[in-house]
Amino acid sequence: KRLIQSKTKTALSTSQRVAQAGKDAGYGMVFIAGIGVFVVAIALIFKEGFGSGSPSAIYGRSLKLLRRDQEVCQMFGKSFKATTGGRRGWNIAHTRYLQDDLIHVLIQYNISGNNRQGVVRVDMKQMEKGKKKYEYSYLIVEANGFPPATIRVIDNRHKIY
Repeated sequence: KRLIQSKTKTALSTSQRVAQAGKDAGYGMVFIAGIGVFVVAIALIFKEGFGSGSPSAIYGRSLKLLRRDQEVCQMFGKSFKATTGGRRGWNIAHTRYLQDDLIHVLIQYNISGNNRQGVVRVDMKQMEKGKKKYEYSYLIVEANGFPPATIRVIDNRHKIY
């Protein structure tokens, strides 16, 4: 003979229900905290990668300015190449420093074309303390080779300092 045992549901006591509700609330808080950490991490990554003061944004904007500059295009050719020294452009050599309580970002990268090579130096300054807008202090190209040349695409150091 086969005995079939059936499980009967027993009603939970009040103390068991309170304990289960406490566990559920704790798991909910851990879940919400995890979402909060995820959102903060995404915001920081977005700010660093796409903010106006990020090295990659400065690199992109300065490269566009160089491609439009007649003197740079004449010296290096229209199709010059820019390299950051990092893997796939991710590691842009940069330095952040404070001067007069304003953040400055200095980046440097190389360009080459038409048998000439050079170094680009860009310094951007925070426009106002606490603001996220930056302006160029200078954008200078130093061409190697003979004769050596310096092209000042933007030079606002006289206004800034």
